[in-house]
Amino acid sequence: MFPRYYSARLKESWARCDPDYHSPKFKELRLGIENSHYPVYDLGILAPNPRTGFAAGREVQSFNEDEGIPHVRPLNITQHGEITFEGTKLVPHNTVRSNDKLQPGEVLLNNTNSTEWVGKTTVFEGQRECCCSNHITRLTPDLSLVLPWFLAALLNAMRSTGFLGLLATNFVNQAGINTETLCSLRLPIPLLPQQKEIVAELTRRRLEARRLREASEQEWEEAKARFEARLLGCEGAQ
Repeated sequence: MFPRYYSARLKESWARCDPDYHSPKFKELRLGIENSHYPVYDLGILAPNPRTGFAAGREVQSFNEDEGIPHVRPLNITQHGEITFEGTKLVPHNTVRSNDKLQPGEVLLNNTNSTEWVGKTTVFEGQRECCCSNHITRLTPDLSLVLPWFLAALLNAMRSTGFLGLLATNFVNQAGINTETLCSLRLPIPLLPQQKEIVAELTRRRLEARRLREASEQEWEEAKARFEARLLGCEGAQ
């Protein structure tokens, strides 16, 4: 249990003066990263030149799948770090430039959300032609340093600790992380062979978790259907 009251040296507050940043919990996390057994990099080195997508209000959306391209938004990144196309908005093809289109292997980070969910991250695998909103930051990993799914997992871990929410700027019930702050984020990065092992295990667990969720949802729907049938007095309901 960390104390509620703590102090920080004046010189430590020059870059950041918000109290949570200097709390023992997050100070210990930052020290742990810097003293890691692995090399530590700025995110801006691991994924140079990050950029965001573009805004698309209702007036520029398309409602015809033949004329539109999916516009990936925060809701398209699940809490499990996966991409979903359920409920995806479309924008007309003629409004999308070639460099607006997502590329396979890009890491997509939600830069604006609630404090809890800002920073949720996934990897775009080229499932279909897509672009993304300005609330998504596109990161292109340097593959000589870091694998896309490893980087995404690490960023999701940083989000789950509350660290990305801490780095965000809060405004009107939302939190946002700007590109400059992201680029300065320090991350411990093992060698590529170790990353591959970690990604393989994470993939196995993610697929198993997805299978269990789907089985649970199916079981729930079946149980609900049986209950409704019995409630309505349908014959043969068990």
